[in-house]
Amino acid sequence: MKEKVNIIIKQGFDNTLKVIWKITKIIIPVYILVSLLAYLNILPIISNYLAPIMSIFGLPGEACLALILGNFINIYAAIATLITVNLSVKQITIIALMLTTSHSLFIETSVLASLKVSKMFQVVLRLTVMIIIGIVMNLIWRG
Repeated sequence: MKEKVNIIIKQGFDNTLKVIWKITKIIIPVYILVSLLAYLNILPIISNYLAPIMSIFGLPGEACLALILGNFINIYAAIATLITVNLSVKQITIIALMLTTSHSLFIETSVLASLKVSKMFQVVLRLTVMIIIGIVMNLIWRG
């Protein structure tokens, strides 16, 4: 019995290390990229350009990178980007809810396509829900 418990603990530990490594391989490069964009003053240009669109959701322009990376890469890339942005509790909640509905579009769209769900329908639906959630949350959350 004790040997079985040790095997399970070892497997759990090994799996945990694999997950940590997988997440680290995403977060660190994205964090470096975003920091580099900020250092080279490219991030402010992107942020200023997209600020009017992001203001609809009550988010600063810098948050656009989190939405883009979260949708095209995965949620961990979005998290790495958000580490570099100073957001309020309201803004963090809004972007978290938005990304919950639309993260990892390519991967999840492919998975659902195997269930015979139209790829175009999935993407349009998820992005539409993301936009509606962002707008509604910004309108109803005062402060």
